[in-house]
Amino acid sequence: MRHFLLKKVAKGTLSRSQNDTTKHESLSLPGLLGITYLPGDPPALRADLFRRMCDRLRGPHDRLEVHETPDCALAVSRLDTDAGPDRLIVSPGQAIAFDATSRGDESPRYNKDTSPHPLHGDESPCHLTPPSALAIWNPRDRSLRLLSDRYGFSPLSYTVRQGRFLFASSALALLASPGDPPHLDPHAVSDLLSFGHLLEDRTLVEDIRLLPPASILTWRDGQVSLSRTWTPAYREDEGGPSGPDAVRQMADRLHEAVRRCSGDPIGVLLSGGLDSRTLVAIASRLHRITALTFGEPGTDDLEIARRVAHLLEVEHHTFEISPDDLPRYAGSIVRRTDGALNLHHACAAGAFPAIRERCAAVLSGMHLLGSFVPSRLKAGESVLPFLIPPLPRETRRALLTDGCFEQTERHIPESLAAVEAACPFRSPVNRLDALDIAQRQRRFILAGLLPLRDRVEVRLPLFDEDLMGFVRGVAPSLRADQRLYIDAFCHLFPDLARIPWAKTGLPVSASPPRRRLARLWRRLRGHRPRPSLAFTGTWHARSPALRAFERDLLLGQTARQRGIFRPDAVERLLSEQEQGLHDHWDLIGRMVTLELWCQVMATE
Repeated sequence: MRHFLLKKVAKGTLSRSQNDTTKHESLSLPGLLGITYLPGDPPALRADLFRRMCDRLRGPHDRLEVHETPDCALAVSRLDTDAGPDRLIVSPGQAIAFDATSRGDESPRYNKDTSPHPLHGDESPCHLTPPSALAIWNPRDRSLRLLSDRYGFSPLSYTVRQGRFLFASSALALLASPGDPPHLDPHAVSDLLSFGHLLEDRTLVEDIRLLPPASILTWRDGQVSLSRTWTPAYREDEGGPSGPDAVRQMADRLHEAVRRCSGDPIGVLLSGGLDSRTLVAIASRLHRITALTFGEPGTDDLEIARRVAHLLEVEHHTFEISPDDLPRYAGSIVRRTDGALNLHHACAAGAFPAIRERCAAVLSGMHLLGSFVPSRLKAGESVLPFLIPPLPRETRRALLTDGCFEQTERHIPESLAAVEAACPFRSPVNRLDALDIAQRQRRFILAGLLPLRDRVEVRLPLFDEDLMGFVRGVAPSLRADQRLYIDAFCHLFPDLARIPWAKTGLPVSASPPRRRLARLWRRLRGHRPRPSLAFTGTWHARSPALRAFERDLLLGQTARQRGIFRPDAVERLLSEQEQGLHDHWDLIGRMVTLELWCQVMATE
């Protein structure tokens, strides 16, 4: 089948008003969007609706590729620094739009050893290399298919409104669609306030959902159908590779995973953690790299990162973050993450524009290859209280109005039960690993990378499928406490393993009993390591701008009329935080995020 690339951009159709450009000047949302039209939709309505959706996805410096037919419209927004192939492919039989990480000569979209390329018309789903997403329009039967990668790391939101199917890489774009005013999803609100991030496939908008990981969604004849393309399989017994052979295989796969994602030049996010240290060490052997670290002077991340970069003799740039930055970019971060991320966990976003000036792509080590398992956990026992502990009941009771508190009382058990039911494994290690990827990594850690993806291309080497498949196939005892991962790192980089790890305060090469003893000693003495990124617990005391911003937001008339929080409880939380009496940093961030998103919904 002969294919051709569509490079046309509908210039007149997608022009932006001056007011809208000013409103979104700091916002860039590379990704996908699309809409299926009704047969009787007039051309003016189609053009206006599609324009408004594109205005909310495209940033001021993004490039847009567009494909329009009488039945549907697809668009791809991409960074102006993205020099890869076109992301919109049109053939006589179908149109394909994709959002994917470029990987040089290797395919950015498909695993070569899996099912057929969707351009061939085969209904069997392909496996996408994360982070990737795919939209396929088939004009023959007027069907639209959406595909997600195995881990759902390139988010796609979708909804059906007035008979039209709409999807986009951000729920923000879907708010432009006609219909009744959007409503908050009370279950999602309970998730955000109780756990600090959303669970499963909810968004904060009641009728908008996320495409699940490893899924294919089909819209045909006015109906949505969902099917699963892949389910992870973890070894439950103690068989499989072991000993020095397992360490060598792990080390080899780590090296290959980074090689497949590397290029020259490339940036690597370097913190005080083990994942980033692994990426910097391997990538520096392959190419010229730049190590990038953000934080406040005196924090663990900066000091450990400097030692690592010095030992490896790599170029290293540090970016200082400040509490005064947060009020300036708070609105754009909440819009970019659809309110799904606690704003306070994006405190480093102010450094992201400077990263763009130094590189067009970065490696990020967002995944831990193995979980730290509490010794008290037994086979089949719930791991969620350890992985995502809910906000204490007494805190919710004091903070929330009666109606909102009762909602959390109903929704928290429902959320936890649904998440547990979707995890079939018995080993605590397997349950922690599977739920960590599906819930915490996808709905929390990844959301923190979304603002960075608006500036540069973000690659995730530790989710290389060859590496992940090997890790899932080793015995749970080797993954517990990251035992195999740490052994492989020490095998590859013995000198780096002597540098302390921010997580433990001990060298990476410290024995497991020594690490456990150190954790116990710190708990008994009430000692906490210096924070990794910033001394956020003191930010309110040091920043009048941050204090004024959050007080005006949470205690203003609009927030009071919304009726979610008790004003006296909010006043008490803020005062205790500002005076350094208690650390409510995380909880205040959840509240600020929710209020900002409510304002976004009202204005959009």
